[in-house]
Amino acid sequence: MEQSPTLAELGKALAKAQGEIKGAIKDSQNPYFKSNYADLTSVWEACRKPLSSNGLSVIQASSDSIPETITIETTLLHSSGEWVRGKLAMKPVKSDPQSIGSCITYARRYALAAIVGICPEDDDGNDATGNNLKKFPKEDVPDFKPPEAKKEPPEKKKAQEVPEAIPRDEPGEVEPSEIRRVKSVNAPEGRKSFDIFTTAGEKFWSTGDDNLRGAKYAAQNDIEVRFQFGTKGGVTKIIPVLQKE
Repeated sequence: MEQSPTLAELGKALAKAQGEIKGAIKDSQNPYFKSNYADLTSVWEACRKPLSSNGLSVIQASSDSIPETITIETTLLHSSGEWVRGKLAMKPVKSDPQSIGSCITYARRYALAAIVGICPEDDDGNDATGNNLKKFPKEDVPDFKPPEAKKEPPEKKKAQEVPEAIPRDEPGEVEPSEIRRVKSVNAPEGRKSFDIFTTAGEKFWSTGDDNLRGAKYAAQNDIEVRFQFGTKGGVTKIIPVLQKE
């Protein structure tokens, strides 16, 4: 911003003028955003008489000091010779005469409103805060019920059953050939039997809920188990083997 060495008289006159200036009326419509705005004529109508009656005037000129940009220099003068000047630069959307002319008018409107202190009667702050949102009659608003969140059935807590363990004081009490370390259990639904895979790469099969719980318990807790084998090669009983302390 540029100014004269003193601004005392201009300041007094502008204070009086601003006391008389009213908001610019939004009497033009923007078809793209379907909203009203105060055009350059409306801004001038709001300040012309208060300015002139207090010895103030405005000069606006354009320059092309910046390539591909329109710069509007707006000077507010007082009859005492004091002045203040501001610049506003804007870039047209296109380089054709219509776009350049629209850009000049747009910049002049904002520059004039800024240097004089004019706000539209319904300023943009209301639009930004949502105070100007269109209100519809209650009967025009459809009833809306948010979808109910799907409730997952509560997980059933199963009491962990630990099969009876065989304490081992010496290796001879339990046959080493019958001791295994379970790696994983495959128990498909609908089948009475299930497969047991050991860490040694062996595969066995067994049946019964007690054996299934014992095998899973061994796999989850990484403990050795004793397999009791049947005549057909299946595991008839699975017993965790716990080392005595």
